[in-house]
Amino acid sequence: MPGWRFSLLKGDRGDEVGQYLALVELESIEARDRVAPNGRLEDTDEGRQWVTAVGPLMEQWREYVTQIPGDAPYTDYHDILG
Repeated sequence: MPGWRFSLLKGDRGDEVGQYLALVELESIEARDRVAPNGRLEDTDEGRQWVTAVGPLMEQWREYVTQIPGDAPYTDYHDILG
């Protein structure tokens, strides 16, 4: 989706070595709210289209992560310094 970046990270040092983290970065709060105004991708046509398109990939991710964004409690953070 325009303005969204998804990463699958693997810890290589520290307390979570060998553990995985799915990171979702958005270019702005507006980019987030355009697709998921209430915190759920299923709330908009664009979000539903994306979920359908990446469904097979998300199933593969489930082999590596215990929680997929949107499947569990989450927190949105925004950069207050930049």
